[in-house]
Amino acid sequence: MSIAKRITISHIKDVLTSAFLRPSTKYPLGRWNINTNRKAGLVVDYSNEDHCGSCAEYIIKKREDTLVYEEKEIKYAIELSDMSMNTPHTK
Repeated sequence: MSIAKRITISHIKDVLTSAFLRPSTKYPLGRWNINTNRKAGLVVDYSNEDHCGSCAEYIIKKREDTLVYEEKEIKYAIELSDMSMNTPHTK
């Protein structure tokens, strides 16, 4: 069956109409459609995930950074106490 047998005049009319005239029905674009305020937070979360990745990756990175910071603070506190104990105090 050739392509010419499947194309009809009504098909050509529909193609030209949809190409040059605006459709009367606007189709929603999923989460990128204009949203109400109650959905705005969810849309922002989804778009951030699309752009940056999931928040789980960010949370894991922040936890690692926090643990490294806390370990350094503990070491600094130990060094400070050692220095203060080994430093002679004069009154």
